[in-house]
Amino acid sequence: MTRVVIGFAILILVALAVAPPILFVAREPGAIDPADLIFVIRNPLRNRAPERAAARVLVAVRDGQCRQTLRFLDRSDLDHICSREREYALTDWSVIGREDSKNESRIHFRVSRKGYGPHTWGNVLVTVERRQGNYAATGYITAY
Repeated sequence: MTRVVIGFAILILVALAVAPPILFVAREPGAIDPADLIFVIRNPLRNRAPERAAARVLVAVRDGQCRQTLRFLDRSDLDHICSREREYALTDWSVIGREDSKNESRIHFRVSRKGYGPHTWGNVLVTVERRQGNYAATGYITAY
């Protein structure tokens, strides 16, 4: 019996090691907005480095460092986004999706903002690219 339990545990660990970062997302029936979800099951063995790098972008934007942090955007987008980020400052976020390719990860956050109601969520998609062992932001998409 003990061998069966150990074997099963090893099998689960191996399966998780090769599984994607997001294992399951339960959405509201008929939901259109990606932030309208019930819960997310994340892979506990995923590499969290891309998520941490993307979260640092959100922290910097929230803390007023928008222009420095999003300098990779073109000028008109940078002006618009930083203006709106001041108006609708981020207050909370959580990872609800992630897509990985060879050296890039797109992290989808469900966000709450100043001025939003208690059950109103928005979306932010941060793209990070792995460069010399570190992750750097290369994309920021949101709507207000």
